[in-house]
Amino acid sequence: MTPLSRHLVDLRSSQNPILLMAVAVSLVALPGAAAGQTGGRTTPTKRSCASLSSLTNFQFSVIEAYMESASEDVPEHCRVNGRILPDIRFAVGLPTDWNGRLSMGGNGGWAGSIPEGGMGFALREGSVSVGTDTGHDARREPGGIFTLDRQKMIDFAYRSVHLTVEAAKPLVHPVFVLRGVLDGRPSGLDGGATLPR
Repeated sequence: MTPLSRHLVDLRSSQNPILLMAVAVSLVALPGAAAGQTGGRTTPTKRSCASLSSLTNFQFSVIEAYMESASEDVPEHCRVNGRILPDIRFAVGLPTDWNGRLSMGGNGGWAGSIPEGGMGFALREGSVSVGTDTGHDARREPGGIFTLDRQKMIDFAYRSVHLTVEAAKPLVHPVFVLRGVLDGRPSGLDGGATLPR
């Protein structure tokens, strides 16, 4: 089965029309995304990574997408930074040697920043790593000050986790043949329990 036919099988079995449209557009927009296969795995290339910025839609905006070289802390990966309205920042790391899983690192306390440490751990394990600031910036709104804003409180409570995972999925599809499972930590499990779709 070719990578494209695997995408088509996934598309036919999906029940999310927005995801269907995003993946269909990405398959048309990224004809070379399946290039770079090694040992049966699909790896991101500089070209496929940079082209993820074209996936901006009504649900989220991709601010930047670039290949990040390996360091002593994390392996080589495609880094995608984005925003979900009104003010949820998120990041996705697509490792060059993907194990087929997607992992979302949780934030501690009042959150307010993208959990780079948890994302690094997931990348070292070979998982696509996802993180969010939960809709507020702890440097501008320390402690629980953001809770005075109703929308920021809703984003912090549950909305940001769910929408961040939903934004990450169409970013994964064009680069990899999605065959993994959601390997969530407590924040990811909360999102699945609260909004299971």
